[in-house]
Amino acid sequence: MLYAIPISFAFLIMPIFISVNFVLKTEGKEKRLCFCVILFGFINIFSGYAETKKEGIYVHYKTKKAFLIKYFSAMKMRGGLKPFNDYHILRLRLITEIGFNDEIILPMIAANFLNQINNLFYIFLMNNKPYFNFNHDVNLIEGEKFLNILGKTTIVFNILTVILSVIKIIIGKIKNEKS
Repeated sequence: MLYAIPISFAFLIMPIFISVNFVLKTEGKEKRLCFCVILFGFINIFSGYAETKKEGIYVHYKTKKAFLIKYFSAMKMRGGLKPFNDYHILRLRLITEIGFNDEIILPMIAANFLNQINNLFYIFLMNNKPYFNFNHDVNLIEGEKFLNILGKTTIVFNILTVILSVIKIIIGKIKNEKS
């Protein structure tokens, strides 16, 4: 019984690492974002894909099961993400693949532009979050026109952070109901 309080406190502050692997594929008019959420780097907890339609974004999480995020409701969600500011992104690894047929000038300009944006983003992150590991490569592939973005990000939080986020959401909903 003497060790129950320190063990429960350690459980509350133990870091939890969640990795999200994703691939954004665009070939022709088809656009699809495939994703996989992994706990501690090896436990697959959620995977699926998202695609855009006229009504909004359909997120498929099981065969023949999906939910719809309407475009206007997604814009309203932006303010609702403030309770999640305590979650820290440790790493972001991106690979952008640009496919081209004959003309290489436009893909080269796009690759150069992406590299310049990455350099500015890297400088900004190093000043604000020095622990953040950011990597981005741009590959040009000859053959057919396409754009693929492959990525992996790692987010860290603990149970105490989740509890505080839930409390912030509840307090925010109570304030909205009163006003």
